[in-house]
Amino acid sequence: MAEKIYRVNMSNLSYKIEEVPSHWMGLGGRALTSTVISEEVDPECHPLGPNNKMVFAPVYYQVQLPLTVEGIHWELKVHLQVG
Repeated sequence: MAEKIYRVNMSNLSYKIEEVPSHWMGLGGRALTSTVISEEVDPECHPLGPNNKMVFAPVYYQVQLPLTVEGIHWELKVHLQVG
């Protein structure tokens, strides 16, 4: 996972780069976006209002496929890092 957060303010097109908080390290995809929204957005704000946020995050996929060929059991693990 990247160790920086890029925050973009679309109202004035400014941006800032921050360090990732330690309790967010290791999170990615849905876990990271849900954590950011949960911690930083009022649950009663309007979905399209100025106090809501749009969050993009890297995703880590792991697929495990069991495979049995001629009585031998194989497991194939595929790791894909997106972002």
